[in-house]
Formats: sequence, structure tokens, C-alpha cells
Amino acid sequence: MQFTQIPQQFAPLGLPVRYAVKHDAAADIDIRILARDDESVLAAKRFAAVSEAEFDVAPALRRSLRFAPEAGGTGFIDPTGRSVDARVMAFVTGHEEEAVISALRAFLPGVAAPDQSGIRTTMPLERLIPEGAADELTLFAATPCAVTVTATAPDSVTAQHYQSAGNGLQPFRLDTREFAGAETITVDAGACGSILYTLVPGCEEAVRLAWRTSAGSIEHYSFPIVRETALGVDKTRAEGPDGAIVAAVESVREMRLASAFEQAAVLEALAGLIEAPQVWRVGKEGYEPVDVATDSVTIRQHGAMHCLEVTIRSTRKSSVSWS
Repeated sequence: MQFTQIPQQFAPLGLPVRYAVKHDAAADIDIRILARDDESVLAAKRFAAVSEAEFDVAPALRRSLRFAPEAGGTGFIDPTGRSVDARVMAFVTGHEEEAVISALRAFLPGVAAPDQSGIRTTMPLERLIPEGAADELTLFAATPCAVTVTATAPDSVTAQHYQSAGNGLQPFRLDTREFAGAETITVDAGACGSILYTLVPGCEEAVRLAWRTSAGSIEHYSFPIVRETALGVDKTRAEGPDGAIVAAVESVREMRLASAFEQAAVLEALAGLIEAPQVWRVGKEGYEPVDVATDSVTIRQHGAMHCLEVTIRSTRKSSVSWS
């Protein structure tokens, strides 16, 4: 038994990730996908009466990607769940002691494999951010990364330095509240690149969203306009001695949001909201999961400035006491 195909290090799980094995004679072949510790089995598959087998591990490994934006101050974020480390074991059924095991590979979210250190993002590297808002950057580097955050105010320049603990994907959070009075903030990640933020006054009614992207990152954007808000309820009723009573209520709140008039690159990135697997609304209590109800958006109108509109939906269920 031997492997004839093994994916490259840091292969993206948004695309097929194929392994192939070959045996001298036709037999039943068992495949097991092992976690980094080689003890946890993430998935298993059996091929019957074959001498060669090819299989895609991406669907099984994507289940291990569990990450969401985190509240907190400026600095590096724990990367647990941002990528998956795994090996593949192959053996003839009943002969596990003769198994072959592939080399350990790290797999990344998204559809693009990194060819060098960089910032994995769908947004432009020069962007606006409301005062008091936070943003998240997903850095990729084969070695630990150092970040310098430089805040420029009308009468001062301050710099803060941060160091990551590991390599690979290294998420970094920027909280502008720590740089009061700044007009611009530069996040310089050395070989990974840099991002320039221009701070603009915050709008009290703005709705800030975060979402997972095809680059394997989490992006943020503040929608300054709320076109309308609608509330619908579904009540579960029961008949009691005194007539109908409400046993439970499910409420659905929908908000139609409009972006500012943005450059085409920003609108292209915002369009990823309608296909994102997870979207959150940023609130005072943290990140609230929401559903994007919009199925299509207009990205650009040629010859005219344009904004992008989406409708988000949040559901809340509550039980009503019988006593």
C-alpha cells in the first residue's frame, strides 16, 4: 500500500483536496482521516475490491473549521479552529498493523492557497473605519508575525507593537477605541503587508456586520443607512379553561441595510455577504448570528455611483409560562 497523491501543505478546503492510494492487488481498503494527535478519527471511508482509490477529504475536514469573530482589545487572537491539521491512514481491511500514514498537512479555509506571506482579505488594503469600531485581519506567515500599529493624530503619532505566538494563520484584532483622536491608523505586518485605515465619524444608527469570506477571513463593514425594520411573530396557542393562551412566541426581525456609495472593489467584497456561510451583527453585547435574506445584489451601475443593499434577519424564540 502506498500513497500516489498527497495535497500540498496549506491546501484550501473550499476546493477539492484529493488523496490517492494504490495496492498491489484488489482488496477492501479502509481510509481514516486522523487529527493531529493521531488518536481522533475525523472521518472514515471504505472502498470495496479495488487496487486504487482516490478521494476528496475537504467535505470531512470543513466540519472541523469552527471560528467566529471575538470581542476584545487590539492584539493577536487565538487561531484555534481557523485551520485543520490532519493525516490520512490507509490499510487493507483487517490489516491495520500494515497501515501507511501520510505526512501531516495543515488545511486552510477559503478557496485560495497562499503562495507567500500576506493578508488574506477580500477588502481593499486602504479602507474607512468608523471611530470606536473594531476590525479583524487574517495574516498568513510561515513564521511568527510582528505587527506595528501606528496611530496618527493631528498633533501626535503613537505606535504599539504586537507579537504572535505561532505561525500559519494568525488573526489580529484592531480596536480603534484604544487610539482615541487618531485620524489614520496603519497596521504594518512586515512581510505580510499593511493596511491603512482612515477614521470617519461613527453613526449611531449604523449597523456593523461581520462575515466569513471566500478568502478564509472574517471581514467587517458598517452599513450607515437602515432603510426599514420589520418585525413578524409566530405564536403557538393552546386552549385553556379561560380560552386561548400563548404558549410560545417566535419573532423574526428584518432590517434592510444600505452601504455608502463605495468603490467597485468594496462593493465586490460586500457582495460576499449573500454567499457567506456565517454572518454576525456587531452589538454592544458581542456578535449576534444573523441570516442574510437577500439572494442577489447589484454590484455596479455603469456611469453612476452605487451602493449595495442587503436584508438581514434575526430570529428569537421565547417560551411563555403556563403558571
